[in-house]
Amino acid sequence: MKTAPVILVLALGACAQVPKDAGFSQVQADSRAFIGAAPEWARTQADETRAAEMVDALLAKEVTADTATQVALINSPKVREALERLGVARAEFLAAALPPNPFVDVARLDRKGQSAMLDYGVGIAVIDLLLTPQRGRMAAADFETARAEATEAVVSTALDARIAFVAYVAAQQVADFYRQSEDAAKAAAAAGSALYDAGNIAKVDRDRERFFAGETAALRLSAEADVPPARERLNMLMGLSGDRARRWTTGGRLPDPPNDPVEAEAAETRAVATNLHLKAADARLRAAAVRRGMTGPQSVLGDLQISARGERDDGLWKRGAGLSATVPLFGLGAPARSRAAAEVRAAQAARRGAEIETRANARGAAERLEALRKLAIYRRDTVLPLSKDVYDGVVLDFNAMQIGIFQILQAKRDRLGAGRDYIEALRDFWTARSELDAIGAFQPAPAPPTPATPAQGG
Repeated sequence: MKTAPVILVLALGACAQVPKDAGFSQVQADSRAFIGAAPEWARTQADETRAAEMVDALLAKEVTADTATQVALINSPKVREALERLGVARAEFLAAALPPNPFVDVARLDRKGQSAMLDYGVGIAVIDLLLTPQRGRMAAADFETARAEATEAVVSTALDARIAFVAYVAAQQVADFYRQSEDAAKAAAAAGSALYDAGNIAKVDRDRERFFAGETAALRLSAEADVPPARERLNMLMGLSGDRARRWTTGGRLPDPPNDPVEAEAAETRAVATNLHLKAADARLRAAAVRRGMTGPQSVLGDLQISARGERDDGLWKRGAGLSATVPLFGLGAPARSRAAAEVRAAQAARRGAEIETRANARGAAERLEALRKLAIYRRDTVLPLSKDVYDGVVLDFNAMQIGIFQILQAKRDRLGAGRDYIEALRDFWTARSELDAIGAFQPAPAPPTPATPAQGG
């Protein structure tokens, strides 16, 4: 029969369509486009060793936002799981794209007092064979969906690590800010005690200074309590434990916000072009359209089989060919066609919904980011200088004995609040920036943290 060569050609063609690297190179390219870094996929012991060496080399230096992202891409169990699921999707792609296997049946029938009769048959499902190219296209669309979902999971984990890094650095920065403030408050309390001992101020004024120093120490303790959980969350997202989780350091502080405004329209345009969720919706729509095209012949002749048959009886062979099929007497395949059409319409609606969601999320995230950028700049350029001016003026009035200790303590509290609020504004801005990255609406990736400006120190 000529069926075998046809099956072989179709099988080779299907194998050629399946990416040998399970689409990993495309995942890497998409990840670089989103966050400026690509994942590593350790599939052998040698790969594991190389990945461990890369992580150790990154942790040997001061960790930055980019470092945290790269470590997560190499080492995070969530990234590994997403990539292995991509390997599963490749296997499913290969299985779906290959032609149907032929079937063979052999029977030996013993007859009393006579020689045995041998019956055999070999055949193949005709419709499945003819629709192999369409099944390959459908499998390709399904695989593209899986690849987009894997990339989305990889990028999401990396951006979660970046957000966790921002939270950790901000927690450190707030704690450091309160440590500096506590030192100044202790010095002021000591000076107040000396003035009280010399009879220059009242006991209540001395006690107010001491109370402010104690209040500042409590704020420092509270801020320091926020640092360990922030670090451990970052460790979790980077896939670190044990000595690795303890030994890395960071000297970075949150950078000032950029001066360039965030354009919501540009963010929306880029998001529609690059959003991974939208790409997956496109792939699902293509797969549904291919399935619908296959449903017609499948619903009517889905189990049509052609076979070659042979029979040996008393040493004589009889050969022939046969067809078998279910007669679609009821329904004529209408339910399957109706379902396929509904699946296409559902995929179209899902794709439209994904685009609307992507556009709305991109514009909302971009507008929020721009508002947070303006807020951070306003706190840095207006509120912080004003709080310093107020404090300096209050100190002059206090030294001139025009006001009491209460007013100077209130000015100190306002100065503390202004410094803390600026750090928190920076944290909110860089967190929102990473969230906009996740939508695919911002490029390039955020700059690594730079040393804090003097104003942040209070």
